[in-house]
Amino acid sequence: MKKASYVDQLDELLTENIQSVQSRQKNTVVELTDSFKILIVLFGAGNLGRKLLAGLRSLGIQPVVFADNNSALWGKSVDGLVVFSPEEAARKYGTSAVFVIAIWNPAKEALFRSINQQLVNLKCSRIISFAPIFWKYPEIFLPHPAFDLPCQVYDQSDEVKFAMQLLSDSLSRHEFLAQIQIQTHLDYSSLPPLCQEEQYFSDDLFSLTSNEFFVDCGAFDGDTIRYFLKGQPGFTGKILALEPDPENYKRLNEYIKTLDKDIQQSILTMPVAVSAQREKVKFSATGTISAMISEEGEYEVDCIPLDDLLAGNAPTYIKMDIEGAELDALKGARQSISKHLPVLAICVYHLPEHLWKIPSYIHSLSPRYHLFLRRYLGDKWEIVCYAVPDFRLNTKLPHDE
Repeated sequence: MKKASYVDQLDELLTENIQSVQSRQKNTVVELTDSFKILIVLFGAGNLGRKLLAGLRSLGIQPVVFADNNSALWGKSVDGLVVFSPEEAARKYGTSAVFVIAIWNPAKEALFRSINQQLVNLKCSRIISFAPIFWKYPEIFLPHPAFDLPCQVYDQSDEVKFAMQLLSDSLSRHEFLAQIQIQTHLDYSSLPPLCQEEQYFSDDLFSLTSNEFFVDCGAFDGDTIRYFLKGQPGFTGKILALEPDPENYKRLNEYIKTLDKDIQQSILTMPVAVSAQREKVKFSATGTISAMISEEGEYEVDCIPLDDLLAGNAPTYIKMDIEGAELDALKGARQSISKHLPVLAICVYHLPEHLWKIPSYIHSLSPRYHLFLRRYLGDKWEIVCYAVPDFRLNTKLPHDE
């Protein structure tokens, strides 16, 4: 029997009716924990564990201890809850408590699975992820970065299926299906291997030219430009580098000063954010790659559409890694993209719905784009949507799965 295509598998996955999905959201944790009538051990005393502890306490549920692999925390109190070693927690509570894994880093591959196996090896009888608790009490725990309710996928199932059909190769469809399985069922079992090429530069899809006009949105400290120039020893084009975080912007300019004068003169840096319209926005500046637009931010920065910044110039390659502002930034670049058809490398992992909304929006700007997904880090992180116009495409596209 022929294996079902990824498109068929997605169609089958999304046949579950919304009432069933909502029931699963509410009842999965009840089935696993007997409505919290048993004791709870929180595995992980970091930010997520503390968030989970505070939320459970607000519901009148008091975990008994933290367990953590960090030996520096053992015997200490975190937010009024003592921290045990995993071994001690298992000895005392392994058969009487549910162990809730409160560690989730989508940038680390198989992290949940490795901790789950650790607790299985310690003879813990009940182990669950934090996610079903978030699903049952979304008003307390959500939103959470890159995490939402399964019903959000089913509510937008037509858009999800449309986006899958836009993808141009089997690897992209495989990745898309696997990410939807994670969002809807916490099923990590079918993820394809990580992409081994340099992020934002998928050589099997397109080749760089020596006269690119490269627009780097979220330039950080120049890390992407470093790799870009490394592959272009005879570079004669232009670079527009945009970075709103003050500390990152300082480091970006310090790096550029180390380059040859001719290259320096080809690079314009600006301390601005990009979006769909001109405005001033609050910005959380951390000096790291995770700085972002936020109402709680301590800085105010100018937000300018790319169409305004480019002012008639013709970009050939645009990269965006801007912490969830990618879709709005694409809308602010729609004229430049539709007219000039630059290669696009757009991050789609910051918000769950970007996985399907960004490919669909790019397709609406021009049907000449071929769309691909590539994942570079962890189970759910650093996923890039490449949009390559037909005249820049390297690869011969497959006709089947």
